[in-house]
Amino acid sequence: MQNSKFFIFTGGPGAGKTTTLALLQSEGMNVCDESGRKIIR
Repeated sequence: MQNSKFFIFTGGPGAGKTTTLALLQSEGMNVCDESGRKIIR
């Protein structure tokens, strides 16, 4: 049985969300792109 947990990171600009996601991804965790980044671009 697979145990899946989901976490949502929120916060204002410069809070460290992107840095945290990059670190988690480098540790082998699956992450999703920040939707706000697509809107800003």
